[in-house]
Amino acid sequence: MPRSTRTLAVASLATITTLAAACSRPKDARPTITSDAAGTVGSPATGSPSTISSPSPSTAPAVVVPVVATYAGADSAYNAHDYGTATSMFDAYTQRHPNNPWGYYMLGLSAWKAGDLPRAESALERSLALDPKHLKTLVNLGRVELDAGDADSALARATTAVALDSTSADAWRLVGRANLVLDQEVPAIDAFRKALLLNPTDVWSMNDMGLQLIESGRYDEALPVLARAVQLDSTEPAFQNNLGLALERTGHVTDAATMYARAVALDSDYTKAQVSLARVTDRPNVDGVDPVSIDVLAQRFAEEYAQWQAPDGTVAVAHDSAATTHDPTAVAVAHDSTTSPH
Repeated sequence: MPRSTRTLAVASLATITTLAAACSRPKDARPTITSDAAGTVGSPATGSPSTISSPSPSTAPAVVVPVVATYAGADSAYNAHDYGTATSMFDAYTQRHPNNPWGYYMLGLSAWKAGDLPRAESALERSLALDPKHLKTLVNLGRVELDAGDADSALARATTAVALDSTSADAWRLVGRANLVLDQEVPAIDAFRKALLLNPTDVWSMNDMGLQLIESGRYDEALPVLARAVQLDSTEPAFQNNLGLALERTGHVTDAATMYARAVALDSDYTKAQVSLARVTDRPNVDGVDPVSIDVLAQRFAEEYAQWQAPDGTVAVAHDSAATTHDPTAVAVAHDSTTSPH
């Protein structure tokens, strides 16, 4: 066979071999970020493994097997509270799927939970650019902006979210929180009421409404709604602390001490609760003030709630006060954030 013919035959055989290898690769086997022994992360843009220094002639080269950064894998890291890993994985995912708003949405949430507010804001804005009517992105971008100290922008996001879906308790709660930060008492309380009319067990709206009443000096009015929040979820230290503050300001000092102590027991690093507990320890109630029951206070809130007017003019239906049974596990409670995008 002439030399040129042999060369062409070898090249053809190499091409066939390459095509066969490509056809045998699983369709979803996409490369992703990997780490070398030193922990250097690979390129999110390409998913290629990290560069590893050349081994000595006597050492066999290490074999790095790329792992696919699927949406499901990144989501699993997020749900496992491994927010740093989730951020890296969703970053890699978005670079391979730049037109998927959910990828940027979850990248934003992951970065937010990891404490990287600028990156979270950037990712959520990208998600919103891809889908301007994405309600969860609007709400969570507003929450990130609140954490970043930009209550005006957060209120704008919340207003847009309510315009898109006036039945969203999350959107109304964000309206309330932004107004609370902006010292707008009336619209804040009104928004929290609307959130609670849509979701009677929204404990964070209860807590924030109680906080607004405290900051407005309306301590007695704050007691029932904060008691209801504690009754529904006795595991959140902020609820215990805020109820303690309302109790202290209304003369129920011994009951306040109990609430502060519970808050510290739930979170030993809760400085505000520690300071408050030290302030009231061994102090008696104000003269003429009797001890009060959380269940009795929560019942007062149920009665008040029954008189609230829904946006359509109907009267709200009072929820059970759980005056005789207190089951804090009956209501699934999360912080004011989205834990699952689905």
